[in-house]
Amino acid sequence: MSIAVKNVLVTGSNGFIGKNLCEQLGKIENVKILNFNRDTPFNFIEKNIERIDFIFHLAGVSRSNNTEDFYISNCDLIKSIVDLLKKHKRSIPILMTSSIHALTDTDYGKSKKMAEEVLQNYDNAFVYRLSNVFGKWCKPNYCSVVATFCYNISHGLDIVVTNKNNKLQLIYIDDVVEEFIKVFKTGFSSNKKDGFYYVRPVYEVTVDELSKKIEDFKKKISSSDFLKTNDEFTKKLFLTYLSYFN
Repeated sequence: MSIAVKNVLVTGSNGFIGKNLCEQLGKIENVKILNFNRDTPFNFIEKNIERIDFIFHLAGVSRSNNTEDFYISNCDLIKSIVDLLKKHKRSIPILMTSSIHALTDTDYGKSKKMAEEVLQNYDNAFVYRLSNVFGKWCKPNYCSVVATFCYNISHGLDIVVTNKNNKLQLIYIDDVVEEFIKVFKTGFSSNKKDGFYYVRPVYEVTVDELSKKIEDFKKKISSSDFLKTNDEFTKKLFLTYLSYFN
């Protein structure tokens, strides 16, 4: 007896989280990924709306010189998707990535908060407020201090350490992907608080501690001690550091 194919729409599939998620989704039998990115026309979704079984909405903008970009990419797109689902009377599960910055007064934060509000009255949504995500394929010198430090230090470039005592809340990309796939398979997550979902564990580290850890990796690049450690954060950070040599 053949198992029905599950068609999964992934918006932002070329992004950092999208690439890592699609890599793992591609290993699941009978899953077909429908990729939607910046240059994909919106009618691609409507053409496939009757056969989509699950939506990972990861598309968005975190940095731009044009304020409107935040609201168009982070809010308007998910509103258009929800309107399309209502038009076709479909209640497809949607897992959307928001951010802990939705609690801030920046245009990025406000646009994420508006996107969350779009899904408040949608009865089949998982809205994840993510901390700062680190791991392989994260773009350096953009909006991730982990990626920037790992890339620059591994390539012999200088790093600028400011606000040394600022505390970062970090989550690892493999933990994010594992959580998302669990929801895709089971339709359930226990990591819910006050109406939003979260990825665990969260690692807290100061900017200064982070830079020193990564500098230690460079000094001991031939050592396997970092992979044998029981400190899960150090191990995950070291694997991230190694990824920037490729």
